[in-house]
Amino acid sequence: VEEWSLAVRSDEQLSTLPIEFRFFNTTGNVPEDLDAKSDLCVIDAGHSYDDVSNDWEKFGRSSQNVFFHDVYDRHIRLKHNCKSAHEFWNDLKVNPDFADSEKFEFFDHPSKKALMGIGLLCKQ
Repeated sequence: VEEWSLAVRSDEQLSTLPIEFRFFNTTGNVPEDLDAKSDLCVIDAGHSYDDVSNDWEKFGRSSQNVFFHDVYDRHIRLKHNCKSAHEFWNDLKVNPDFADSEKFEFFDHPSKKALMGIGLLCKQ
């Protein structure tokens, strides 16, 4: 169990909320008792388009709100010569299935470079 997870569970106020934290690596075995539908899903997958797409199909598509990490990392595509989370996010933003969904982007990085970035999809 991750240290932050124990801290949340032992916090007097947070422990009373009906929240379940699940943290795992999707390239390994996914917990059998996991219900893929959730209120919030954070996808911080491998950086390739296929990795992000895989986690999206397994967990994000059925979740109400989805955070995507590294949606502004264009250098990954160039460095690894493959489509990346950046392209996945851009494809998702124009997908007609999510035309009514709100999309937010957070691109501020202390270095002022085009690094990392967070995309948030809030489904209607």
